[in-house]
Amino acid sequence: MDIRLGRWQVEYHQRAIHITREPQANPKCPDCQGKGGHGYITEGGDGDWDYCHCFDFIAWRLPLWRRSARQLADRTPF
Repeated sequence: MDIRLGRWQVEYHQRAIHITREPQANPKCPDCQGKGGHGYITEGGDGDWDYCHCFDFIAWRLPLWRRSARQLADRTPF
């Protein structure tokens, strides 16, 4: 189950809740000019991306308690 609230995304999994914020670069960064990094072409013709130091990525993982077999058996599948 996923919920999106503005720049935040909340994902509910069986054993944890993951909360992430959409990455954002500093628009006034002199190194990347607000792009968040630098892209370049490698020898094989593929592109690659190096993230800038100003690139901001936030993520949390909140573990949930283990459920007993009885709790799982009481749940209906629908």
